[in-house]
Amino acid sequence: MKSDRFKSPWLRDVHKAHDARTLLEKVARTDTATLWKDHVDVARSQQELAEVLLRQGELGAALALLEGVVRNKSAALGANHVDVAGSWHVLAQVLMRQGELGAARALLEGVVPNKLAALVADHVNAARSQHVLAEVFIRQGDLGAARALLEGVVRNKSAALGADHVDVARSQHVLAEVFIWQGELGAARALLEGVVRMESAALGADHVDVAGSQHVLVEVLMRQGELGAARALLEGVVPAIVPVSR
Repeated sequence: MKSDRFKSPWLRDVHKAHDARTLLEKVARTDTATLWKDHVDVARSQQELAEVLLRQGELGAALALLEGVVRNKSAALGANHVDVAGSWHVLAQVLMRQGELGAARALLEGVVPNKLAALVADHVNAARSQHVLAEVFIRQGDLGAARALLEGVVRNKSAALGADHVDVARSQHVLAEVFIWQGELGAARALLEGVVRMESAALGADHVDVAGSQHVLVEVLMRQGELGAARALLEGVVPAIVPVSR
């Protein structure tokens, strides 16, 4: 009988990350052996490995790998290439996780124009970098700038991916949190109810991301004084976010 260990979506994600890391370490070694060490394909494999390290919380290792990736891609493709901007994007996420918000913001403010110039203003990849920059603005307390950026991100992602795409829902979730901090509870609630529907349809009702959005919606309901609705929602949320024990 298969173990229950990975019934929790969160635990399954951890397991997948471990498998991905093992495979990517092998790919990176193979690429380095068969190509020259600063070849752009080696850099791409190293970036994928760095993204796994980021998910696993190994920020120092991810940072060191990404700094080399940026150097090699810049040399091979040119400093303003969109692929280089993509690596800067991931590096900025590492810096943000390390609490270096000023450095992350400066980096992203350079990344976004490069992506916009290389792609088009409403391209989803540019929107994803704008989303991360908005998160930096939030952490720096610049809610007005974050809101303006996120509203554009939601429009652009919706146009590129469709209004019901889970990537749109993720940006709407963050925008809803900005609304909460600005005291606009009605707007936040309307947005979060849509986010929960979209994430449930795309990921499954018991996914940890759905539970996270429901949790924020509970906070809104409580602040609106709707304690019964908040309690009913929480009784469904708690089992989804508690990892299954062995």
